[in-house]
Amino acid sequence: VMELDIHDAQQVFYMLDNGDGLVSPTEFVEGILRLKGSARSQDVMRIMHFCRVIMDDLSSLQAGVGGVDCQLTKGDPMALGQ
Repeated sequence: VMELDIHDAQQVFYMLDNGDGLVSPTEFVEGILRLKGSARSQDVMRIMHFCRVIMDDLSSLQAGVGGVDCQLTKGDPMALGQ
């Protein structure tokens, strides 16, 4: 009915996971309902997952750059590796 292959289980898990390594019953039901339909829905879910991963990585990078920026504005010579 859902047209999901058992070999897609790991990929489906990663698409449904909110980043904590677990899939709650609510995440599972809501995610599977979003997957219902053609392969196009599955593609959209995959893109949404990768966007979330990229946004998390970007947030981490931004936090790291912010720390370097603070060191530079305070005139810390070690911030430039000198």
